[in-house]
Amino acid sequence: MARKTLGGSSTFSHSSYTYLIDRSGSLRALMPYGQSSDDYVHDVKILLKP
Repeated sequence: MARKTLGGSSTFSHSSYTYLIDRSGSLRALMPYGQSSDDYVHDVKILLKP
């Protein structure tokens, strides 16, 4: 997160992700805001392979 001060007011910028976490609690993937549903389907299919 970045904080900027401009003329006495503050603005914040940050990123937004969807976290794909497996059953053991390990982070498997980060999907940035704006990813298409096709991208989600592609990655989840990979993660669900045995």
